[in-house]
Amino acid sequence: MAKVKIQGHASGTGVLTVTAPNTSTDRTITLPDSTGTLATTDDNGSQLDHSGSKKIEATSTGASVTGVGKFFLENNGGAGGGIVASNTDASNPATGGFLDLMERDVNFGTANNYGVRLYYDGSANKFHIQGGNETTVATHLTMVRDSGDITIDTGDLIFGTAGKGIVLGSTSNTNANTLHDYEEGTWTPSFSGNIAFSTKLHFTYTKIGSIVHVTGYCNNASGTFGTSWSVSGLPYTSSGSYNTAALWSHGQDQDYMMYMPHNSSSFNIRDRDGANMDSMAEISFDCTYLTNQ
Repeated sequence: MAKVKIQGHASGTGVLTVTAPNTSTDRTITLPDSTGTLATTDDNGSQLDHSGSKKIEATSTGASVTGVGKFFLENNGGAGGGIVASNTDASNPATGGFLDLMERDVNFGTANNYGVRLYYDGSANKFHIQGGNETTVATHLTMVRDSGDITIDTGDLIFGTAGKGIVLGSTSNTNANTLHDYEEGTWTPSFSGNIAFSTKLHFTYTKIGSIVHVTGYCNNASGTFGTSWSVSGLPYTSSGSYNTAALWSHGQDQDYMMYMPHNSSSFNIRDRDGANMDSMAEISFDCTYLTNQ
């Protein structure tokens, strides 16, 4: 049978007290078979060791876990397990009940340290994700518990893989309900033959999904227009659909029509009745077409 030995310290004057619990149920402390310390105390608090190395220590502000690896919570099929970070100060919910993920063992928001803080604000009924960058701390995302609304406080929503989008109006991931592209920019027009304009303004475009809207204004024309001419340099190639748009022009009392060939990045302009357009002075574009890009 193994023996139990209680030994005093030769130079110590403290008294070791073992107090039985206030219960009628027996309590048992079992020591490990191998050499090791179940629990020790010092002036800084209590700690749990493994193979003679400190792993968990109670501190004045909480507990510190030492070592590189994983922290496991196992329920073995029970009611469940988890990490609970609670806050007893109801008047200031943001000061407690948080979880910090840090790159080193320092406080959140410390200079030259990067990390993320997760916390729940019970007074506002919101869950927050904060980013710590050097000494700057900012809330990046807020989620309301009851409504499920999510607010991005700072920054943009960026997909890590190109071609992904946001599903609107559907609870399943269907292509017909997925907005996969949005873009704004400028484009530079080129004109057929010897046509030129000394003033070219506001050549912009906006792309939403497969719809492309382009604008532009030209003035002080020169060259030979004839009965038809073309403008190229559009930001996207047209789809196989037949695309038309209305035009406005000053200089001739004529009606013009613009149309785009299939799979083309240019559009053609002609008079509705096939009349000559050489007296054109200025023209404005405000056109929408479809693309497969």
